[in-house]
Amino acid sequence: MSRTTQLSPRMQLLKSASRALVRAFGGQVAAGEQLGKRHQRYSDVCLPNTEDFLTIAEVMDLESNTVGMADHPPVTRALAREQGYVLVPAADDTPDGHDWLTHVARLSSEAGEITSDIAASVADGDGVTASEVDQHKLEERAARLMDIAAAIHRTAQLTRGD
Repeated sequence: MSRTTQLSPRMQLLKSASRALVRAFGGQVAAGEQLGKRHQRYSDVCLPNTEDFLTIAEVMDLESNTVGMADHPPVTRALAREQGYVLVPAADDTPDGHDWLTHVARLSSEAGEITSDIAASVADGDGVTASEVDQHKLEERAARLMDIAAAIHRTAQLTRGD
């Protein structure tokens, strides 16, 4: 096997995500033991100069065992980003049917406050600069809005029985 392959930047991002996943799981030896393969395979999938990648089944197994780790799930997140999507976890704090309206009202109120804060922080009319994004934590606030939307969506799904 050649270890001199020059991968595209897109594939390098996938390699980086794979490396993060294997590390989060506990390393190459732990991944090999979990998945029943030689640990050298997981060395190869993490190296930036090989054409070896994790299979979908391996990603599913490792990611299901690294829930709660930072930037979880790294490979799924990288694949979503590559396709132009943002990965937002489904909410798990959904109420029963009696508290549905209260729950959605609370989330909607929070979303309104965040949206108003974002609008106020960039209201100078000169567009938004990178320093304003950092200063006003716009990326984090936008991520929270996505979390809120996912929570409302998940609440509706669970109410319907999905």
